[in-house]
Amino acid sequence: MLARLSVRPAGLAARVRTRPALPIGRRLLSADALGEKIDRALAGADPVPAEAVDELLQACTRAAKTAQADKAQLAAVVAAQARLLADPRTPLDIETLRTFFLTRPPTAAAVEALRAFNSRNAGSAAYVPRDVYMIPFYKALRDYDTAGAFALIDQSSASPLWIRHIKRQAWKYFAIWTQVAGGTMLGAEALMQSGLLGEVEHTLGIHMMLAVYLANSSLFGVVALASRPGDNGGPVRFRPGTLQHKWYLKAQETRMLNQIVEMDRLRAGNDLDEGDPSLFVKDELIRRGRRLDESEHELVWKEYWARYGQGFEWAEPDQDPAEHARLQARSRERLASPSQPVETGWADNLLGRGPGA
Repeated sequence: MLARLSVRPAGLAARVRTRPALPIGRRLLSADALGEKIDRALAGADPVPAEAVDELLQACTRAAKTAQADKAQLAAVVAAQARLLADPRTPLDIETLRTFFLTRPPTAAAVEALRAFNSRNAGSAAYVPRDVYMIPFYKALRDYDTAGAFALIDQSSASPLWIRHIKRQAWKYFAIWTQVAGGTMLGAEALMQSGLLGEVEHTLGIHMMLAVYLANSSLFGVVALASRPGDNGGPVRFRPGTLQHKWYLKAQETRMLNQIVEMDRLRAGNDLDEGDPSLFVKDELIRRGRRLDESEHELVWKEYWARYGQGFEWAEPDQDPAEHARLQARSRERLASPSQPVETGWADNLLGRGPGA
């Protein structure tokens, strides 16, 4: 039986040797080999075909994933990719970015792709839509790559191209409001002149009241829309003194910052920080003109534990955290070795059960 299993069917070796080579996008290339491929693609004077660009970007993704453990190799792959995307003969549009991001490249490669797009379209009306740049952003959140997520924000929702797009959108809304308000005023004038309402006197007063109503309702609409703090109820807020029009321009950035904060609070090992974001995240929020909004209950809770309950009186004794801590510590003490007693003196003193009570 062993002899039969060791027999290889005739022609199998020939079929293996004659299998066609995989396309560039499917082969695992080293950083040097990938750089040579890109240099050969950019050697001619003609534009690089879109299909070749997609294959080269797929090869970049595979090489970057393979070289993630080696920072030098990863930097070389990202540099080769940046050289490809920065060349004006390489087509770089939204669909190219979408196709590249769907290959799930490392965050550093996605940041370089967005930077290349922003650099090549600095003077145009092009911008990266939200559904495109959120693809690598969600991957960075899943990988707990906080620094990469902030870098993606800098090249997407905080980039000049996105801010310019939001401003154009605001001017579009203003033009629509102007047309609606002008049409309302003209319609009211035509109705008063038609005689359907009889003889109307003091038309100027009616126009003034209508104008005041439109201005008043528009003001409330602007305040309701432009003062949104990003994600409704999120912990990230603008620092006091920030003008409200910036709240509207940077609303998407605030939403993404909220997601980073929530991700950082859930990261592994954060149970020692009582669910607080890391210092790196807090520093980034300060640099971007934001702050964390903490409720009064959270502040009192933190102060309670920081002061070991000194100066606090718990309203419901059966809900006192010190009582629960004492019971849990006693339970662990019964299960632990007698040579390693569990310290519960602070809880006993707090509850009035210690030697000094």
